[in-house]
Amino acid sequence: MQYEVSGPFRAKELFELKPHIKKSIVVPVFLNQKAQLKKGWSKDTRFTGTGIYGIFLHGKLIYVGILTGGKRTLFSNSVIVERWKKHLTYFTLRSPACAATPQNIHRILRELEGEPIEAIAAMLGGRNFSLAEAKARKIGFVSGSSTQFNKVRFANENWEVFRPGNEEQMLDAISFVYARFMPETAEHLGAVSEKAVYDFVRTKWLEPREDRLVKRFQPICNKKTKVPKRDVDVATFLAALRQEMELSLPSFKPDGVPPVSPDKQAAA
Repeated sequence: MQYEVSGPFRAKELFELKPHIKKSIVVPVFLNQKAQLKKGWSKDTRFTGTGIYGIFLHGKLIYVGILTGGKRTLFSNSVIVERWKKHLTYFTLRSPACAATPQNIHRILRELEGEPIEAIAAMLGGRNFSLAEAKARKIGFVSGSSTQFNKVRFANENWEVFRPGNEEQMLDAISFVYARFMPETAEHLGAVSEKAVYDFVRTKWLEPREDRLVKRFQPICNKKTKVPKRDVDVATFLAALRQEMELSLPSFKPDGVPPVSPDKQAAA
Protein backbone atom coordinates (compact mmCIF):
# COMPACT_ATOMS: atom_id res chain seq x y z
CA MET A 1 0.00 0.00 0.00
CA GLN A 2 1.36 3.42 -0.99
CA TYR A 3 -0.32 5.47 1.77
CA GLU A 4 -2.75 5.49 4.67
CA VAL A 5 -5.17 8.15 5.89
CA SER A 6 -6.02 8.64 9.57
CA GLY A 7 -8.62 10.85 11.20
CA PRO A 8 -10.33 13.08 11.83
CA PHE A 9 -9.06 13.39 15.41
CA ARG A 10 -10.46 16.09 17.67
CA ALA A 11 -7.89 18.23 19.40
CA LYS A 12 -9.33 17.20 22.77
CA GLU A 13 -8.32 13.58 22.05
CA LEU A 14 -4.70 14.55 21.48
CA PHE A 15 -3.97 17.61 23.62
CA GLU A 16 -4.51 19.47 26.83
CA LEU A 17 -4.11 23.23 27.12
CA LYS A 18 -1.95 24.58 29.92
CA PRO A 19 -1.31 28.17 31.08
CA HIS A 20 1.92 29.53 29.62
CA ILE A 21 3.21 33.04 30.22
CA LYS A 22 6.56 34.33 28.98
CA LYS A 23 7.69 36.99 31.41
CA SER A 24 10.54 38.03 29.13
CA ILE A 25 8.25 39.54 26.48
CA VAL A 26 5.28 41.89 26.43
CA VAL A 27 2.21 40.45 24.67
CA PRO A 28 -1.58 40.75 25.00
CA VAL A 29 -2.87 38.81 28.01
CA PHE A 30 -4.78 36.26 25.91
CA LEU A 31 -1.50 34.91 24.49
CA ASN A 32 -1.12 32.59 27.47
CA GLN A 33 -1.58 28.93 26.50
CA LYS A 34 0.51 25.98 25.34
CA ALA A 35 -0.62 22.60 24.03
CA GLN A 36 0.54 19.52 25.89
CA LEU A 37 0.33 16.15 24.16
CA LYS A 38 -1.61 13.48 26.00
CA LYS A 39 0.12 10.21 26.81
CA GLY A 40 0.24 7.49 24.19
CA TRP A 41 0.20 9.59 21.03
CA SER A 42 3.82 10.57 20.40
CA LYS A 43 4.86 7.05 19.30
CA ASP A 44 1.73 6.30 17.23
CA THR A 45 3.05 5.34 13.77
CA ARG A 46 -0.07 6.68 12.03
CA PHE A 47 1.33 10.18 12.54
CA THR A 48 4.89 9.52 11.39
CA GLY A 49 6.21 11.61 8.48
CA THR A 50 6.23 11.74 5.42
CA GLY A 51 2.75 13.13 4.66
CA ILE A 52 0.06 15.77 4.15
CA TYR A 53 -2.49 16.97 6.68
CA GLY A 54 -5.62 19.04 6.99
CA ILE A 55 -6.93 21.04 9.96
CA PHE A 56 -10.61 21.82 10.51
CA LEU A 57 -12.77 24.10 12.64
CA HIS A 58 -16.31 22.81 13.21
CA GLY A 59 -15.65 20.29 10.44
CA LYS A 60 -14.63 22.90 7.82
CA LEU A 61 -11.13 23.01 6.32
CA ILE A 62 -8.89 25.84 7.55
CA TYR A 63 -5.36 24.68 6.66
CA VAL A 64 -3.35 22.23 4.55
CA GLY A 65 0.23 21.40 5.52
CA ILE A 66 3.03 18.87 5.05
CA LEU A 67 5.62 17.03 7.14
CA THR A 68 8.65 15.67 5.29
CA GLY A 69 10.35 14.01 8.25
CA GLY A 70 12.92 14.95 10.84
CA LYS A 71 16.65 15.74 10.83
CA ARG A 72 16.81 15.14 7.07
CA THR A 73 15.38 11.65 7.54
CA LEU A 74 12.18 10.61 5.80
CA PHE A 75 9.42 8.57 7.46
CA SER A 76 10.36 9.95 10.87
CA ASN A 77 9.03 12.37 13.50
CA SER A 78 5.40 12.86 14.45
CA VAL A 79 3.09 15.37 12.78
CA ILE A 80 1.32 15.77 16.13
CA VAL A 81 4.51 16.83 17.87
CA GLU A 82 6.17 18.78 15.05
CA ARG A 83 3.14 20.56 13.57
CA TRP A 84 -0.26 20.20 15.25
CA LYS A 85 0.95 20.99 18.77
CA LYS A 86 2.11 24.41 17.56
CA HIS A 87 -0.76 25.07 15.16
CA LEU A 88 -3.32 24.60 17.93
CA THR A 89 -2.22 27.71 19.84
CA TYR A 90 -0.65 29.73 17.02
CA PHE A 91 -3.65 29.64 14.68
CA THR A 92 -5.96 30.61 17.54
CA LEU A 93 -3.87 33.53 18.87
CA ARG A 94 -3.33 31.88 22.23
CA SER A 95 0.42 31.19 22.35
CA PRO A 96 2.82 33.82 23.77
CA ALA A 97 5.18 32.79 20.96
CA CYS A 98 2.82 34.22 18.32
CA ALA A 99 4.65 36.84 16.30
CA ALA A 100 4.10 38.89 13.16
CA THR A 101 6.49 40.87 10.99
CA PRO A 102 6.11 44.67 11.04
CA GLN A 103 4.66 44.43 7.53
CA ASN A 104 2.07 41.92 8.71
CA ILE A 105 1.16 43.82 11.86
CA HIS A 106 0.75 46.98 9.81
CA ARG A 107 -1.71 45.18 7.52
CA ILE A 108 -3.48 43.47 10.43
CA LEU A 109 -4.19 46.78 12.14
CA ARG A 110 -5.14 48.45 8.88
CA GLU A 111 -7.63 45.82 7.68
CA LEU A 112 -9.01 43.99 10.73
CA GLU A 113 -11.24 44.94 13.64
CA GLY A 114 -12.18 42.87 16.67
CA GLU A 115 -11.36 42.27 20.32
CA PRO A 116 -7.90 40.67 19.86
CA ILE A 117 -6.97 43.24 17.21
CA GLU A 118 -7.85 46.11 19.54
CA ALA A 119 -5.69 44.56 22.26
CA ILE A 120 -2.73 44.30 19.90
CA ALA A 121 -3.24 47.91 18.77
CA ALA A 122 -3.40 49.10 22.38
CA MET A 123 -0.04 47.49 23.15
CA LEU A 124 1.44 49.23 20.13
CA GLY A 125 0.06 52.61 21.14
CA GLY A 126 -2.64 52.73 18.47
CA ARG A 127 -2.94 51.98 14.77
CA ASN A 128 -1.26 55.01 13.24
CA PHE A 129 2.42 54.19 13.04
CA SER A 130 4.90 53.57 10.26
CA LEU A 131 6.67 50.33 9.45
CA ALA A 132 9.87 51.86 10.80
CA GLU A 133 8.13 52.65 14.08
CA ALA A 134 6.73 49.12 14.25
CA LYS A 135 10.21 47.70 13.82
CA ALA A 136 11.45 49.86 16.69
CA ARG A 137 8.77 48.74 19.16
CA LYS A 138 9.95 46.11 21.65
CA ILE A 139 6.65 44.22 21.69
CA GLY A 140 6.80 40.44 21.49
CA PHE A 141 4.02 40.09 18.95
CA VAL A 142 6.00 41.97 16.27
CA SER A 143 9.36 40.32 16.90
CA GLY A 144 9.03 37.39 14.48
CA SER A 145 7.07 35.90 11.60
CA SER A 146 5.22 32.85 12.96
CA THR A 147 1.75 34.40 12.67
CA GLN A 148 0.89 35.86 9.29
CA PHE A 149 -2.18 37.87 8.29
CA ASN A 150 -4.46 35.00 7.23
CA LYS A 151 -4.07 33.23 10.57
CA VAL A 152 -4.81 36.37 12.55
CA ARG A 153 -7.86 37.03 10.40
CA PHE A 154 -9.04 33.47 11.10
CA ALA A 155 -8.54 33.77 14.87
CA ASN A 156 -10.27 37.15 14.93
CA GLU A 157 -13.28 35.83 13.00
CA ASN A 158 -13.66 32.94 15.44
CA TRP A 159 -12.75 34.68 18.66
CA GLU A 160 -15.95 33.51 20.35
CA VAL A 161 -14.45 30.00 20.16
CA PHE A 162 -10.84 30.87 21.01
CA ARG A 163 -11.16 33.60 23.65
CA PRO A 164 -9.84 32.94 27.19
CA GLY A 165 -12.24 30.78 29.17
CA ASN A 166 -13.32 28.80 26.10
CA GLU A 167 -10.39 26.39 26.01
CA GLU A 168 -12.57 23.28 26.21
CA GLN A 169 -14.77 24.53 23.39
CA MET A 170 -11.67 25.25 21.34
CA LEU A 171 -10.32 21.72 21.84
CA ASP A 172 -13.66 20.26 20.82
CA ALA A 173 -14.03 22.44 17.71
CA ILE A 174 -10.65 21.78 16.08
CA SER A 175 -9.80 18.49 14.35
CA PHE A 176 -7.05 17.01 12.19
CA VAL A 177 -6.53 14.40 9.45
CA TYR A 178 -3.25 12.97 8.22
CA ALA A 179 -2.24 11.05 5.10
CA ARG A 180 1.22 9.52 5.21
CA PHE A 181 3.25 7.74 2.59
CA MET A 182 4.15 4.29 3.81
CA PRO A 183 7.83 3.42 4.35
CA GLU A 184 7.57 0.95 1.43
CA THR A 185 7.54 3.90 -0.96
CA ALA A 186 11.25 4.28 -0.20
CA GLU A 187 11.79 1.85 -3.08
CA HIS A 188 11.47 4.93 -5.31
CA LEU A 189 14.28 6.71 -3.49
CA GLY A 190 17.34 4.67 -2.71
CA ALA A 191 19.08 5.89 0.46
CA VAL A 192 16.25 7.65 2.31
CA SER A 193 18.49 9.43 4.83
CA GLU A 194 20.41 11.51 2.28
CA LYS A 195 19.71 15.25 2.13
CA ALA A 196 19.17 15.21 -1.64
CA VAL A 197 16.52 12.52 -1.30
CA TYR A 198 14.83 14.36 1.57
CA ASP A 199 14.66 17.57 -0.47
CA PHE A 200 13.44 15.62 -3.51
CA VAL A 201 10.52 14.16 -1.57
CA ARG A 202 9.58 17.57 -0.17
CA THR A 203 9.68 19.33 -3.55
CA LYS A 204 8.47 16.53 -5.86
CA TRP A 205 6.13 14.44 -3.71
CA LEU A 206 4.68 16.73 -1.05
CA GLU A 207 4.72 20.37 -2.14
CA PRO A 208 2.99 19.84 -5.53
CA ARG A 209 0.17 17.95 -3.81
CA GLU A 210 -0.09 20.57 -1.08
CA ASP A 211 -0.12 23.39 -3.65
CA ARG A 212 -2.93 21.80 -5.66
CA LEU A 213 -5.04 21.24 -2.54
CA VAL A 214 -4.51 24.82 -1.34
CA LYS A 215 -5.29 26.23 -4.79
CA ARG A 216 -8.45 24.12 -5.03
CA PHE A 217 -9.83 24.71 -1.52
CA GLN A 218 -8.30 28.07 -0.47
CA PRO A 219 -8.09 27.30 3.29
CA ILE A 220 -8.22 30.48 5.32
CA CYS A 221 -5.00 29.87 7.30
CA ASN A 222 -2.73 29.12 4.35
CA LYS A 223 -0.47 32.01 3.38
CA LYS A 224 -1.18 31.68 -0.36
CA THR A 225 -4.95 31.93 0.08
CA LYS A 226 -6.43 35.16 -1.26
CA VAL A 227 -10.19 34.61 -0.97
CA PRO A 228 -10.89 31.90 1.62
CA LYS A 229 -13.44 29.15 1.11
CA ARG A 230 -15.21 28.37 4.35
CA ASP A 231 -17.46 25.46 3.36
CA VAL A 232 -15.04 22.60 2.54
CA ASP A 233 -16.04 19.70 4.78
CA VAL A 234 -13.98 16.74 5.95
CA ALA A 235 -15.42 14.28 3.42
CA THR A 236 -14.73 16.60 0.49
CA PHE A 237 -11.15 17.21 1.58
CA LEU A 238 -10.48 13.52 2.28
CA ALA A 239 -11.69 12.53 -1.19
CA ALA A 240 -9.35 15.06 -2.80
CA LEU A 241 -6.50 14.09 -0.49
CA ARG A 242 -6.82 10.43 -1.43
CA GLN A 243 -6.79 11.35 -5.11
CA GLU A 244 -3.52 13.21 -4.57
CA MET A 245 -1.95 10.40 -2.56
CA GLU A 246 -2.84 7.86 -5.28
CA LEU A 247 -0.91 9.73 -7.99
CA SER A 248 2.25 8.03 -9.23
CA LEU A 249 5.41 8.85 -7.31
CA PRO A 250 8.40 10.06 -9.34
CA SER A 251 11.61 8.19 -8.61
CA PHE A 252 14.76 9.88 -7.39
CA LYS A 253 17.41 10.16 -10.12
CA PRO A 254 20.82 10.62 -8.51
CA ASP A 255 22.47 11.03 -11.91
CA GLY A 256 20.60 14.27 -12.49
CA VAL A 257 18.04 12.91 -14.97
CA PRO A 258 14.82 14.87 -14.38
CA PRO A 259 12.06 12.72 -12.83
CA VAL A 260 8.76 12.27 -14.63
CA SER A 261 6.07 14.14 -12.71
CA PRO A 262 2.80 12.43 -11.72
CA ASP A 263 0.88 14.90 -13.90
CA LYS A 264 2.90 14.03 -16.99
CA GLN A 265 2.62 10.33 -16.23
CA ALA A 266 -1.14 10.64 -15.99
CA ALA A 267 -1.31 12.54 -19.27
CA ALA A 268 0.88 10.05 -21.15
